[in-house]
Amino acid sequence: MDKVYKIGREFYKEHQFIHFNVNSTDQCNDVLDLCEEQADGIIFTGLGFVKVINGFKKITKPHFFISRDGTSIMKAFWNIKRKGLNPKNISIDVVDEYLLKDICEEFQFEFQDMYIYPFDSEKKEAVYKENHRELWKSGKIDLVITSYGWIYNELKKENIPVERLEITNTLIRHSIDYIIYKIKNNTAKKSQIATQIVDVNIKQDSKRYQYEVLKKIIFVENQLVDYISTIQGTMFRSGDTQFTIVSTRGAIENGVTEQFFLNILFGSKRENIELYTGIGFAHIGACHLPIFVETGYLMCEYIFKYFCTIYLYRVIIYNIDNFSAIIICKYNQIYR
Repeated sequence: MDKVYKIGREFYKEHQFIHFNVNSTDQCNDVLDLCEEQADGIIFTGLGFVKVINGFKKITKPHFFISRDGTSIMKAFWNIKRKGLNPKNISIDVVDEYLLKDICEEFQFEFQDMYIYPFDSEKKEAVYKENHRELWKSGKIDLVITSYGWIYNELKKENIPVERLEITNTLIRHSIDYIIYKIKNNTAKKSQIATQIVDVNIKQDSKRYQYEVLKKIIFVENQLVDYISTIQGTMFRSGDTQFTIVSTRGAIENGVTEQFFLNILFGSKRENIELYTGIGFAHIGACHLPIFVETGYLMCEYIFKYFCTIYLYRVIIYNIDNFSAIIICKYNQIYR
């Protein structure tokens, strides 16, 4: 942790680094909440966080896990030699078995037995610790090599010979470069122009009074006024029964506003009003000429997000200033 913080402050001075220390990832919810509040991106120096993130804690900010590679293994072996240690049997965690054996062969590190515990996102740190501890207690190993700081400290307290599998400067710089790239990409993504089409189905009222049709359109329009206030967007009528909403991807694509719009869909359904809707996101560096796409899903560079069932007939994308696009939809049924 301290090493990452030092390199960050020394070589990436235009960025601010905040460090949080966690003894055990089995109890880290409060720290993760603070990271989300205070940081634009998160670097995890311990692989134990993979279990937490994949298991139950959703991280919305860009994040990256620093794994241990061949440079970490070679540094650990170098430290062992430098200290004059000559272990015959070792146990080591969260490294690739084939990578470890290749390094031992290439640099002529010889061990009688190696107990290798590959990374398992479902396994708690305490389990790895007990595996190492039992091997040493039973006399099967002379040395433990671990990537977990908590395990290292716990085994040290018990006077069990242990070396740390550390992250190297190369890994740290690569990780910082990558998280900065993800932050910038995420910022650009949130700034994308987003266009949403909402169409009111009036076919069922085509033979009824125009008054019923007008009631439906006014009801939907009133609902959408509150919606565009939430997403800080603009809205205009693009047809007799169609509304076009323009905002940014960051405003539309988040849990709060998605739920807001879903409530509009469900509320309209209770009023016996059927809505067709789709959302399109502009792509930076869009082509100069309009693109016409026949009925179907829009592929590759342009992404559609569907709420419930969406009806599209065709899609026309017009370029604006080489980086924004408006997407116009007419309906033909496409299932989610």
